[in-house]
Amino acid sequence: MRSNTLPPKPSAPVPYNGEIPEDPLKTPEPKKPEAPTPSKEIGTVVEVTPARLQSPEKPAEKVITKHIDITTGKEISKQEDGKQPKKDIPGYEFVETKDEGGNTVHYYKPVEKPSEKVITKHIDITTGKEISKQEDGKQPKKDIPGYEFVETKDEGGNTIHYYKPVEKKETPKELPKTSEQSKQRTTAVLGLLSVVGLGGLVTYFGLRKRDEN
Repeated sequence: MRSNTLPPKPSAPVPYNGEIPEDPLKTPEPKKPEAPTPSKEIGTVVEVTPARLQSPEKPAEKVITKHIDITTGKEISKQEDGKQPKKDIPGYEFVETKDEGGNTVHYYKPVEKPSEKVITKHIDITTGKEISKQEDGKQPKKDIPGYEFVETKDEGGNTIHYYKPVEKKETPKELPKTSEQSKQRTTAVLGLLSVVGLGGLVTYFGLRKRDEN
C-alpha cells in the first residue's frame, strides 16, 4: 500500500558569502563585555569600574601653622592647628610667612642685643669699695698709694683688679748716743754760766757807776 505523503522538497541553495560556517560541535567562546554606551542624559561615556578596583578616598590632610627660627630651622613656638597668624615671640623678630604644602609657616630671626660697655674697676678686696676711678675698656692693674695688688678677675666681661691695704710698720725713734748727750749737757751748762756771768758783770758796773755819782 502506497503512502500519499510526498517527500519534502529540497531547500534552495544558500549563496556563499565568504565566511566559514561555524562548527556546530565547537564550544562557543565567552562573550566579551560590551563597550559602555553613551548616556542619554549628558551625552558622555559612563565608565563602570568594578568595586574591587576602586581606590578608597584619601582623608583630608590636617593643616597646621609653624613658627620657625630662620637661622636654625628649629621651631620656636608650639605648633598650632589650622591657619594661624604670626605672633610676638620674646627674643625674636618676624621675617616672613610662607605656604608650604598647604601649611602656614611663619619665619622669625633672633633680635640682636646691643653690645654692653666693657669697663675696668679697682677694688679694695677688704671692703669691696672702689679705690680708683672706673676706666673704659680692659685696662691693666696700676700702682695705687697705700695699696698692694692682689689679683685680677673677669666678671661679666669686665676687668676687676683687687688690692689690699699696705700694713704700716711704726719705726721706734732712735735715742741719742751717750757722747752726744754729754755734749748737749755741757753746752747747756756753759750757756747757763755765760748768762749768769754776763748778769754779774752788768750788776758790778752798775753799782760802780752809782758810787761815782
